[in-house]
Amino acid sequence: MPDVNYSIPDIIELVSRDKDYYYKTNGGVTLSGGEPLLQDPDSLIPLLESLRKERIHVAVETSLHVPWENIEKLAPHVDLFLADLKIVGDDILHKKYTRQDSKIIRDNIEKLITLNARVKFRMVMVPGYNDGESNIKVAADFLKSIHHNSIELLKYHNMYEEKARRLGLASESLNITNDQSLASVKNGFKKPNPIHRAERLSYVLENKSIIIYPQELLVGNFTAKRCGGQIWEEHYGVLFASILHQIHRQKPVPFQCSWKERLNFFYRTLPFWQRNCLLMKVNNSIPKFMLTMARSSENVAGFNNNTAAIAHFTVNFERMLELGTTGIIKEIESVQKEKPGNNQDFYKGAIISLKALEAFAARYADSLSRLSREQSDPGRRKELEEMAEICRHVPKHPARTYHEALQSMVFLQIAICTESYENAISHGRLDQILYPYYKRDEEAGIIDYETAKELLALYILKMDEAILVNDGDTYLRIGRLFET
Repeated sequence: MPDVNYSIPDIIELVSRDKDYYYKTNGGVTLSGGEPLLQDPDSLIPLLESLRKERIHVAVETSLHVPWENIEKLAPHVDLFLADLKIVGDDILHKKYTRQDSKIIRDNIEKLITLNARVKFRMVMVPGYNDGESNIKVAADFLKSIHHNSIELLKYHNMYEEKARRLGLASESLNITNDQSLASVKNGFKKPNPIHRAERLSYVLENKSIIIYPQELLVGNFTAKRCGGQIWEEHYGVLFASILHQIHRQKPVPFQCSWKERLNFFYRTLPFWQRNCLLMKVNNSIPKFMLTMARSSENVAGFNNNTAAIAHFTVNFERMLELGTTGIIKEIESVQKEKPGNNQDFYKGAIISLKALEAFAARYADSLSRLSREQSDPGRRKELEEMAEICRHVPKHPARTYHEALQSMVFLQIAICTESYENAISHGRLDQILYPYYKRDEEAGIIDYETAKELLALYILKMDEAILVNDGDTYLRIGRLFET
């Protein structure tokens, strides 16, 4: 193709023909290359300014192995940097395969992040070169260090080999098949959704603060406060910003929230989830977002919850109490063998979640044992020892007593409310669920009516420790629509 020179007005006229298409598809103009950031930035700025006047989105595809001065000049005019990474965290390997130093790339990334520039990372997974577990872990650690949670993994292809052959150029083949390329991407960061969700839940339960309050007989905390609100920022956290300024005086349920906590939300939590929460992922343009908000605020009886794991269901507590997590895992493993054609990722995710619940209870058992050793009061020491034994047994194993049944249900409810959206998850017929355990314990002389009543009251109070955060007045108005 012969070289063609275009003036800036020519380029603007050409790309403006498709402006309507760009607006509808969130598209725009991408500067690519070669390396576009090696061009004289002063020659690119007039073009970028003209595109900005036409409200055309601008992306730059770059390796970031360029002088920082070029990036700094162009950053205010660029909507998105598409950063193509090669090998992360191994300077020697990067030098070997690219013949370039990777330090300048890392430095530029860190500087770019401080400018609050929008950056999307991409990496071609080359089998045998950068797809090893150690390479992936180092890349993940680097992304975590700059508070970035995603990377687009690209499949390696060998089209250049055929192109080089046609051009008569010498080219060394890596002898990588298409199947190997697909396997590298599949084994990288992207995981099937059931496994990804299960691992997120496992991480939260593994790192959640363990708090045991004085005189408690049932343990487990929904939040880091005795009574607190969960905002599920991964689903709807951005909306929380609209009520935070008045949360301490809202009706009917005001919340205590210090200015330090509010500033932390606005400057740390909100910027991240504003870009990454499910609500914004689904409604990825202002018109879509406004339409969703308008529909959600309609004063009609109904339920609108299309972007979150739905609440308002009844948990089958009986199965957990009868089988324990170990029994349910055995059932899952049996079905996995019997029906290999079914969704194995779902089964794997379920097992990960159940084992995470076991580990969550074990953390409480360890804390209770430690507190019992430090306790000077004999009566309380005995309670703590018994509670530690209960937490070691349930929910991993079937509940044997009324007390164990209630404790197992507390752990399960906390996990479900953490993974799902809202606390509106029904406990079902507690009388039918718990009566067999109460009757058996009473006949065996393990428990009396007053003790059973106290434990049930403590269970209800434990459930009240988690409160839905919302503008109470609005929810009351909506609630009245259901009254008859």
